Amino acid sequence: MVAVEKLNFNQLVNIDKIVKKVNGNKYKKIGRLYSLNAGEKNSSSQMGGHATFKEVNTTKKMLDEDLKVAKNEARKILDRDGVYLVMKQKFFAQISTVMKKNITTDVPYAAVNVINSISNLYINPLTYPQLERRERIAILIHEILHLTLMHVFRFMDLPKDEQHHYLWNLATDCAINQMVPNNSEIGLPDWVYFPETFKQYGIEMPPGLSADEYYRILLENKDKVPDNMNAGGGQGDGSSGNGNSQGNEGGQSQNEESQNGQKQPQKYQNWHKKWGESEGSRKINEAAVKNTIRNAYRREPGSVPANLKRAIEEIIESKVPWDRKFQQIYGKYLRANFVRTNKRESRRLGELAKGRRTNRRLSVAVITDTSLSITDENLAQFSGHLMKIWRNGVKVTVIEADAAITDIYEFKGKINRVNYSGGGGTSFIPPFEHIEKTKMEVDLVIYLTDGWGTAPDKFNIPTIWCLIPEGVVPSAASGGKVTWGDIVEMN
Repeated sequence: MVAVEKLNFNQLVNIDKIVKKVNGNKYKKIGRLYSLNAGEKNSSSQMGGHATFKEVNTTKKMLDEDLKVAKNEARKILDRDGVYLVMKQKFFAQISTVMKKNITTDVPYAAVNVINSISNLYINPLTYPQLERRERIAILIHEILHLTLMHVFRFMDLPKDEQHHYLWNLATDCAINQMVPNNSEIGLPDWVYFPETFKQYGIEMPPGLSADEYYRILLENKDKVPDNMNAGGGQGDGSSGNGNSQGNEGGQSQNEESQNGQKQPQKYQNWHKKWGESEGSRKINEAAVKNTIRNAYRREPGSVPANLKRAIEEIIESKVPWDRKFQQIYGKYLRANFVRTNKRESRRLGELAKGRRTNRRLSVAVITDTSLSITDENLAQFSGHLMKIWRNGVKVTVIEADAAITDIYEFKGKINRVNYSGGGGTSFIPPFEHIEKTKMEVDLVIYLTDGWGTAPDKFNIPTIWCLIPEGVVPSAASGGKVTWGDIVEMN
């Protein structure tokens, strides 16, 4: 059951303005009663004069009951909209299904934030159901995009200044509104804004830019940006007093009262206040969101809009390029062991001290998967790193294998492209068994593969699984995934 909330003065009055056809005329009566109690003593209603304390309490009870019904209905509508996403927008559905759904009047339409690694979606039960279905679906995608593109966290890096927050609001909405599908089944309300909206203010906003790029443009032209885009006919209509905008997620009124009680337009409105209500470790929250996005992308890569795909890939990929990570990992294993010797003098102290020499030459076994999934481009990238290792005096032995070993040779600056038939299944066990049975003296094993195959349950020599793009972690012989070795994913 959805918890019943108490509404403040402005929200009570706004029910009369926004909700016109819910439960007959009851909301209109509530709005009039509350308006009288709020100070309109000279007004008249069906009761006549100023509402009594008892009448106001009765009205609030009626309001709580109606709000309870409205919340239940809104949740049903949200569930049906979620089903549409599952059927038609699978990528966004993957993200939506893991979000906690909150039905609240604290937002004008919808909002998102992250609290203790849990992504939250907020829906207003009074305004969201009034939208057409295509508009509701579009707004859901709009909010999911805010989360997907990490706008929730970038908001926290801004200067503690209302104008900067306001410009970031404009920039993020301007960026993602272009990414929301626009067709017969999905479409944003006509009061949202796009880059071309700013032409009337003398600001050139090219299409297709990121939120950060739009933010820089707006900062450079901040004197031209109206203080209240909602009141100025941009992202919504600010005249209702309810923040009748896609974005006013903080649940704040679009107007604020001055000292004399008159309504005044609010300057630099921040309609993404829910972002600022995110709680918990930012690092953990960001990791949780990235994990959700990564899983959604891997499960439904074909349903990601083309104009969003690159942005998502940049977010979910590690900031450290794969080759640098690869170099860091093999570097920690390929450290030469030195011994002191009188046959070589110290470079720093000359004859006064013993010199040193390597105890033995380092050795690496490189196993290459001979399936056709390893492209010439993958092989070229991989060979470049082997060349660096080899030039540093490390002995490199190449083992080609698929279901069985097909060739073994010493690396001399090039990996031979031979016997790459791609036939049959792949087993990673034969190469590792060969290394153990022949007691091959190696310091590191590097396996270039797509990961589709079975590996031993354990192996005692340090190993790097170098997976080609879209590769998977190898399976263990006893079931599950291998738990030994370092994983590096090429990109």
